[in-house]
Amino acid sequence: MRRLEHLDLAKRELAQHGIVPHVTTTNGNHLRLTWCVNGKPQFVLVSNTPSKNYAADMIRADVRRLLRKAGLAGE
Repeated sequence: MRRLEHLDLAKRELAQHGIVPHVTTTNGNHLRLTWCVNGKPQFVLVSNTPSKNYAADMIRADVRRLLRKAGLAGE
């Protein structure tokens, strides 16, 4: 897996719903994707250097879960 491939997948998942996240680096060297839905801030933390091959699947699942909770994605 390319270093930030999991970040790109999360951004693409959000882009399907017209959301462009703001990406910042935390003090712990993780990446925070932040966006707003209906005036409510949402975020997900992403490892800067994932160690597992399934990291992209886990991040995509987190993003989809937040989108469902916000009412933007189907069950």
